[in-house]
Amino acid sequence: MRLDIISHPGLLVGAAVVLLTISINWIRQPRKGVAHLIILFLFAPLYPVPAFEYVFYAFAACSSIILFVWFVSACRRMPPIEHDHTYRRLSTGLKLWLVVCFLGLPLSLIFNQGHLSERFYFFVKGFLPFWYLCIFFVVWRLRPTAVDAERVLRCTLITAVGFASLSWMIYAMTSARVTWFYHPLAFPFIVLGANIAFSSFLSAPKLSTQLGWTALIAFFVAAIIFTFTKAQMIALFCGFAMVVALLQGPSHPNVLRRSVGLAISGMLLGVILIFSFMHNEVDSFTDILSARIADTGTTSTRLEEWKTALSEFGKSPVIGKGIGFQLERTEFDETITAGYVHNQVIYTAMTTGLVGIAIYVFIILNWIKLLRRAGLASPPAKSALAACHACILSLSVYSLLFAGFRTIQHNYLLGVLLAVAVALTPSKKQLETFARE
Repeated sequence: MRLDIISHPGLLVGAAVVLLTISINWIRQPRKGVAHLIILFLFAPLYPVPAFEYVFYAFAACSSIILFVWFVSACRRMPPIEHDHTYRRLSTGLKLWLVVCFLGLPLSLIFNQGHLSERFYFFVKGFLPFWYLCIFFVVWRLRPTAVDAERVLRCTLITAVGFASLSWMIYAMTSARVTWFYHPLAFPFIVLGANIAFSSFLSAPKLSTQLGWTALIAFFVAAIIFTFTKAQMIALFCGFAMVVALLQGPSHPNVLRRSVGLAISGMLLGVILIFSFMHNEVDSFTDILSARIADTGTTSTRLEEWKTALSEFGKSPVIGKGIGFQLERTEFDETITAGYVHNQVIYTAMTTGLVGIAIYVFIILNWIKLLRRAGLASPPAKSALAACHACILSLSVYSLLFAGFRTIQHNYLLGVLLAVAVALTPSKKQLETFARE
């Protein structure tokens, strides 16, 4: 495939022109560009795949340039929104995290193996995904409204539908675990789409609309099952629980009743879809599912990986070994070296030490404070906030079980969703004003 593409320079030039045109349009209209860039994730690799590295690097280079232009423009031309206390603290936490990541360069040069150029490459590769957290500051200074929030959620939903369709199509052709054939399906985009659909279902006023969202949720759940990834299923459950918790109240009086109804009808519809879609491959499906549920090899490998990473943390507990540190470990009787760990907390401890852990906890605690005020938002904003926070929770939970936090997709979405959530959540000053009125 790679040789075929390279042998047709016309295709490369055409693709470059299209990408350049889209990039210029997004740079000129950042409100739309921030949301529309999410759709591009449908085609973006999670990391450099052998023989197709150029696709990842082209995407990373293009999106980084767009983000840099947005960031500079936002800081120079657009005054920040009134500095809400929660925003200041979240902003401080993210800035400190980016500083600690950047200061990991000398540590990475000291602790990593190989030539100086290789060590520098390991740092750049490790730092690159976290650079995308800068989108938080861009979105905040754009003064996002409920319309902007809906655009972000809609683009995320569109991307999730695309991934779910791919999941169905790949399973139909292979009757195997879909992530083996298209690895970006390992990222929980479908889970995020299901969270958004669930929030919309609970907020829908008409029965016909509720039925439509129910069908879409069932479509998402089946697509998640085709990934046979336990972490995505856990993240989905946590996201749904967050939506229910946030939407309970006078503005959404039927949340629990609708949730129970969706759980029953959604599971039934999902089972019907799965078994009608693959009536000839039921044995294959049940075999894979039971093998994944009973899989102890992966669990023991992850535990050994975490143990090895913690031993490296013990050698440099205060400041860690630097972003980009290459951990050598044994996986399925094979010794490998990689710059990630399947747990964000342990990875943070290994690479940034107690300093990084303190910053990570600081960010989480201030997000929780933001959550406490989300229920006080107006009903239209409350539904969008529930979807945003559910997606943030699903991403956070998934990062404790998978290495998704080491991707551009994770950090970009996290930055956008956090900024939107802060903007839509009423500040303490606004709440005091409403109380006086």
